[in-house]
Amino acid sequence: MFENKIKSLYPKLTLSETKIADYLLANLGHIPNMSSFELAKKAKVGQASVIRFSKKIGYSNFGMLMKDIVNSKTTDDSPEINLADPLAVMLEKIKRNYLKNIDSAYDSINVDSLEKAAELLNTANNIICFGHMATGGIAEYLAQSLIEVGKKSVFNDSLFKTKQSIRFCDPKKDVVVLISKSGETTETNEIAKFANKENIPVISITNLGQTSLEKLSTVTINFLYDAVRTRLTAYTQTGGLIFVVDALILSLYREDYYKYRDKSKSYRKFTRFDNK
Repeated sequence: MFENKIKSLYPKLTLSETKIADYLLANLGHIPNMSSFELAKKAKVGQASVIRFSKKIGYSNFGMLMKDIVNSKTTDDSPEINLADPLAVMLEKIKRNYLKNIDSAYDSINVDSLEKAAELLNTANNIICFGHMATGGIAEYLAQSLIEVGKKSVFNDSLFKTKQSIRFCDPKKDVVVLISKSGETTETNEIAKFANKENIPVISITNLGQTSLEKLSTVTINFLYDAVRTRLTAYTQTGGLIFVVDALILSLYREDYYKYRDKSKSYRKFTRFDNK
C-alpha cells in the first residue's frame, strides 16, 4: 500500500522527495490521476524529482505510482491527518495521536533514570536547559517549570550564550539538561560535548537506543520518538515529550515536597499583579 511504503522510507527521503510525500499524504484519497508534471507543480518540485521519487519508493514507473495513489483510500481510523478530513475527524486524530505518543513515552521511561535525574536537579544550584529549534520550546517550558518551584534555571536558544553560561557552572553544584528528539542533533550534541569538557553533569531527554547524545550524558531519560514526521502529523508529536518533562518536574517535587510546594506558592504570589 502506498501509505505504508511512504512511512517506511520517509526518513530516507531528500528534501524534494519529502515535499512530494507530504503533498500526497495530505491529500490521499482525493488525488485525481495526474501527470508527473502536474504533480511536480503541486508539490513545488522539479519533474525529475517526481520520477526519481516514484522509483525510490518501489514503483517501476510513475504510472504505477499514480495507479496505487488513485486506488488508495483513507479512513477515519487512519492516524494520518488528511487535508480533506472534516474538522471533527481531524480533532479525533489529533487526540488519538497525542494519546498514542503519551502511552509510548510512559512505556519507555526508566524509573531509575528518572529518579537519578530528579536527584541531580534537586541538588543543583544552577540548571542550564537547551533544545534546538522545535525542542527549544520544550526546553524553555522545562526551565520555566523549574523556576516556578524555586530553582535557578535558564534557557537560551543561542549556542554561544548557552556555552557561555556553562563556562561559569560548578561541576559539583550545577547541571545541564538537553532535549533532542532524535539524539543526533548537531547543535545539542555540541553543547553536551562542551559540558563534558567542563565536567558539568548532563541530563538528556532523548530517543530510545544508543544515540550520540545518550553517550555524552550522565543520565538519560528515554522516550520513543517516531522519526516519520509527515507534514500534518508532525504537529501531534509533542505530547509524549511534554509528558516526560512533567514527570521529571513531579519527580523533583518528590525529592523535597514541602520545600518545593512552598517555593511554588511564593512564586505564584510574586507573579500576581497585586503583589506588593
